[in-house]
Amino acid sequence: MNISKLTTALFLSLTFGHSQSAVHLSSSKTGSAIIVPFYSVSNQMNTLLSLNNTTDDNKAVKIIFKEAQKGETLLSFNVYLTGQDVWTMGTAQFDEEIKFLTLDESCTVGFPDLDEDISLNSEWLWENGTIEIIEMGTLNDLDALNPYDTDCDEMANFWHPGQMWDTDSEDKLSAATGGLHAEVTLMDVEQGHSANMPVIHLDGFYGEDNIQHTKPSTAIPNLSTGTQNSSVFSNGENITTTWPTGYEAVSAVLTQHTLTNEFNTETAVAAQTEFIISMPTLHYHLSGSRSPFNTYSSSSLSFWFPTLYTNKQYFNRAGEMKSHYPCGNCSPIPPEVLRHSVSNFVFFRLPDEHIPGDIWTRPTPMLSEVNPDHLGNTLFMLTESIPYEAYEPWSFVNGKIKFLLEATNDRGRSISDPSIVHTFHGMPVIGFAYTKFSNANAQPGLLAQYAFMRKHFGEKKIEISQPGTGVEK
Repeated sequence: MNISKLTTALFLSLTFGHSQSAVHLSSSKTGSAIIVPFYSVSNQMNTLLSLNNTTDDNKAVKIIFKEAQKGETLLSFNVYLTGQDVWTMGTAQFDEEIKFLTLDESCTVGFPDLDEDISLNSEWLWENGTIEIIEMGTLNDLDALNPYDTDCDEMANFWHPGQMWDTDSEDKLSAATGGLHAEVTLMDVEQGHSANMPVIHLDGFYGEDNIQHTKPSTAIPNLSTGTQNSSVFSNGENITTTWPTGYEAVSAVLTQHTLTNEFNTETAVAAQTEFIISMPTLHYHLSGSRSPFNTYSSSSLSFWFPTLYTNKQYFNRAGEMKSHYPCGNCSPIPPEVLRHSVSNFVFFRLPDEHIPGDIWTRPTPMLSEVNPDHLGNTLFMLTESIPYEAYEPWSFVNGKIKFLLEATNDRGRSISDPSIVHTFHGMPVIGFAYTKFSNANAQPGLLAQYAFMRKHFGEKKIEISQPGTGVEK
C-alpha cells in the first residue's frame, strides 16, 4: 500500500471507526456504487458501457437503467463478475425501440435479448436517462460462475422457485468490497463524433446491510438503500453527516451550491454545446422528502432550478458578465423551473440580422430530441437570455455559464452530536457539457468532426448550527 492510500485508510478509520460508514466520492475512481449521469439512444446516439472489476473477488452487481422524466426503472438486471473481469455492453434505438446488446462472455441474468421488446410506459422519456450500478455482494465458492458461460443457465436456475437464492438470496455471498470502475462513451456513428463521459464513483456506500442480493428484475439495491451517513469535504474540512434516508446521504455528496461549465458556439467551426443537467436522486426525493426540490406552483412534479433569473450568469472569455434577461419572447423557457431527472440544454446564438426569439435558427439537439420542459418545449439557452445588442459586436460566442443553486436541505445532523444541524445549500446535480466541432477544411474534400465532454464543477456551501450559537460556518 502506498503512502497516500495508507493515509486515506487511517483517516477514514479514525473518522468513522469500525461501526460507521459514510458514502463519499471515491479518490481512486472505483467503488461499490456508480452513477452514470446520462445515457442516450436519441438522434443516432449509442451509449457504450464498460464495467471493470479491479479486485480478485467474484462480484454480484445490479445495473438499473432509469428513464429521464421521473427516474422510473426502465430495466434492471444482474451481472456476475469473476475477479479482474471486464464486462461491456451497448444500447441504441432501432425502429423506435430501445435495444440492449452485449457480446461479452461474462455472466448476465435478466439481460434482454436483442429481439426482445422492453416494456415502456407512454409517459416515460426512455430515449435518455441515468444508470445506477450497485455492487450486491461478494460471491464465494461458486463453480457455476464461469466467464465463458454466456447463457449463465446454472446461475439463473439459482433464482427459480425453491432453489438456493429463491430460498436465501445471501447464500454463498459475503459483504461488498468495492473496486468497481465504469467507463461510458457516447458515440454518434453517422456524424462521426464520440466522447467519454464523467462517471461518479462512490465509496463507503453500504452501512451494516452490506449484502443486498436480489432477483434481476428487482431494482434494489439502488441509491436509496445504502448508508444514511455522508462524508463531504468543504473548505478543507471533512464534514460527516447522518440523514433520515440513504438517498439524502447520496444527495449530500452530489450537492453543489454553484454549477459552472464552458460553452462554445463559434460558427467558423460549427461549434455546438449542450449541457446535461442530471439529478439522479430526484426519483427518491419525489417519493419521500422533497428538500431541496421545492415544489413549483400547483404541480407536484416541478421544482425550482436555480430559483431566480438573476441566479444565472454568463461570462465571455474576457471575463465580462451578463445576467439572464427576462423579456417575454426573448427570454427562454427556464431553467428557472424543471420537472425531469435529466434535461438537455442546447446553446445557440442568433445571427446579428435576426431578432431574439427566431426559432428557425435554433440547432437540432445532438444528445436528445425529447427532454422537454414542463410546457413541452425543448430547452434552449444563451442567446435569448442575453440582451440583444444589434449595433454591438457579439462577444459571447464562447465562454462559461454559472448557476447559483439556492435550494437547501436542513435534515442532516452531525454524526458525533445529533443536536448539531448540517444545512446543505444547493442541489444534487451532476452532468457535463458536450461540445462538437465540424472542420470542413481539415483536408481538401475532408470533413472532420470532433467532440469532447467537460464535467460540471462548482462550490459547496454547508452551514453548521451549533446549539445556542446559531450558524457557525
